[in-house]
Amino acid sequence: MTQPSSSAIPGFRTRLLLGTGQTSIVYLAEDKDGREIALKVPRPEIRNDPVLGKVFYNEVVMLKTLDHPNVVRYFAGVPSGGHAHLSVQYFPEGELNPAKLSLEGILAILLDISSALEYCHSKKVIHQDVKPSNIYTSNGRGYLADFGAASSDKNPTPPAGSPFYMSPEVFRGEHGSPKSDVYSFSVMAYELIAKRRPILGDSVEELQIAHMTKIPTPLKNMNSNIPRSLAKLIDRGLSKEVGFRPTMRDFRVVLNDILMGDAPAESDTSTQISESRIDENLAQSMPEAPQMQLGRAPKPAPKPAVATPEKPKQGIIGKLFGKK
Repeated sequence: MTQPSSSAIPGFRTRLLLGTGQTSIVYLAEDKDGREIALKVPRPEIRNDPVLGKVFYNEVVMLKTLDHPNVVRYFAGVPSGGHAHLSVQYFPEGELNPAKLSLEGILAILLDISSALEYCHSKKVIHQDVKPSNIYTSNGRGYLADFGAASSDKNPTPPAGSPFYMSPEVFRGEHGSPKSDVYSFSVMAYELIAKRRPILGDSVEELQIAHMTKIPTPLKNMNSNIPRSLAKLIDRGLSKEVGFRPTMRDFRVVLNDILMGDAPAESDTSTQISESRIDENLAQSMPEAPQMQLGRAPKPAPKPAVATPEKPKQGIIGKLFGKK
């Protein structure tokens, strides 16, 4: 199968093939101003696929409306047609790699992403796929990327997410909200700090039931070095009840206070975080979770441990899930 070449996109010069994703081929390229950028070009087979084609279209449209220091920077793009492409900020360090960061460094990244999500929510944009592989880093700063599944008031999209990080209500087929992003952010934060995911499962069905019914071990029990104020906030963020979850602003304020040394004093001395380091085995212990779009979630097993979730809404589930 012939891959589209960035040479077909006027104004760009290809330097290196960076990778191939579900919807696009990504190049390291230079634009007409000589700026080093990441250039995304849609895969040829998605042009006639109404689901995957929408994902590429959506990312171009969404990123064009966003301007925040911790959201990947948009330079140029065409959402569809023969010259469809997306030119964005290039990160030589690549995706978030927690094995290379101290706990303090991870909290700094989480602060950046909480700020980016708070901004997106203020713009009525729901990311719908918050997870480590959609975070890029540069010089200790974090940047939120991959808005292909994002939804907004002006450009609504179906419920979506990656099964390891998806909220109970999205598993039920309900539309995403700022609080579903909060849930995904909390799963990610727990995973980075505890060195394991709070919810586990070997299939979409198992993960759906687990996200709906299982209460994770309190984060403070998993890593005593984490400040209690943040541990409690993350535990709340994992609540099955949408209304009990905090906001992204709550996370930003608490994380900022901790990193600035303004957090309230705690009784145990284990909250000194600067010397703690994340285990280098973390990256190996966390396989990538593919994204999927939902309209109808898989049916849970009969008679789970708590109340049976309501029946999912009708729609699409298989296109973006692929294999685990």
